[in-house]
Amino acid sequence: MHQRLLALGFTLAIAIGVQAQAPKLALKAGDHIAIVGHALPDRMQHSGYLETLIHQKYPRHDLVFRNLSASGDEVATWHRSENFGSRDKWLEKTQADVIFAFYGFNESFRGYDGIQKFRDDLAKFLKETSAKNYSGKGNARVVVFSPIANEKHRDPNFPDPAANNSSLRDYTDAMAEVARANGVPFVDLFKPSQQLFADASRKDVSLTVNGFLLTDAGDKALAPAIFKGLFGEDAPSLNEKLRAAVNEKNRQWHQRYRTVDGYNVYGGRSALAYQPGKGGFVTDRNAQSPHVSNYKVMQEEMSQRDVLTANRDQRVWAVAKGGDLVVKDDNLPPVTPVKSNKPFSNDQSRADGVGHPGPTVGLRVAQLPGARSHEQDWRQAPRLRRHQWRRTGGQGHAVPR
Repeated sequence: MHQRLLALGFTLAIAIGVQAQAPKLALKAGDHIAIVGHALPDRMQHSGYLETLIHQKYPRHDLVFRNLSASGDEVATWHRSENFGSRDKWLEKTQADVIFAFYGFNESFRGYDGIQKFRDDLAKFLKETSAKNYSGKGNARVVVFSPIANEKHRDPNFPDPAANNSSLRDYTDAMAEVARANGVPFVDLFKPSQQLFADASRKDVSLTVNGFLLTDAGDKALAPAIFKGLFGEDAPSLNEKLRAAVNEKNRQWHQRYRTVDGYNVYGGRSALAYQPGKGGFVTDRNAQSPHVSNYKVMQEEMSQRDVLTANRDQRVWAVAKGGDLVVKDDNLPPVTPVKSNKPFSNDQSRADGVGHPGPTVGLRVAQLPGARSHEQDWRQAPRLRRHQWRRTGGQGHAVPR
């Protein structure tokens, strides 16, 4: 009887051990990887270390990365401009095959009392998202990433991270359990980041700006740890030429996805349309000629940004394979020409950037310590007269300010 109990216990231990070993990620040729989450992945897109390492592992896969994260995001929170589109809509738009989900940091500030709701929200997200086919090639494969730890910064003016880290550890443990229960790969960033911070501290260096937002050096240090958590192997030596190509692609995508003035591009003002040369507006995003739709023009310009980004994907792929590619951007879709609904009294002087007769407008920038005071005559700064919202293709807003 005792031996049978021992055998049963041993069998259960093996089963639990196997279950605890989260499956490693395997990417397929042509996979589209969408990245969602909080400030950590939001900031990572500007350094490009992790994405570069993954392209190096799969140089012939022609992988597509699109970062959909924003610093305030939570697993159940998605704050965007009106009519911007839901998380699901953007996962569909980017044809996501694989989803890197970075959550738990913002939620951790709710403390122990918020853990159960977070577990429920995360489980719901994993079940629903894994069941959806955003790309048309099969159900999405989700990878869950824990938050990193808070760093005890070398600057004594920043607070002690002990209390935050206690909560972050609890949320990391909860994420691991929920991911395991749903058969989803989980990457623990809390423990590796603690080790990185400890190593940096011995060198009297901080890897964060303020205790939790990584510096460029912090991103560079963390990327190999994320890579190993994803693939179970050490990261290759970084290819800086490839990283530069990745960052240029990400710059174009950031200008598209996080375009300024969302109220004009997606929200209330996007519904305005007007007739060139006439005053007044109608509210119709799909207004037909002779009206010009603000929404239609703005979405045409966003389509140009999509193509600009895709063109740079091709250079990333070429560099990953050991070659290179000159990006020409000669395939941009057209944008409707826009004329003002309130024409300037002297069109030629406007085109030449020369001010019409009238009062002089002085510009002054508040003087900061060590800075020079700036005053400029408006008529002597023709470039300042140009449309402030100049975008790709030289087009301005359909409804000028």
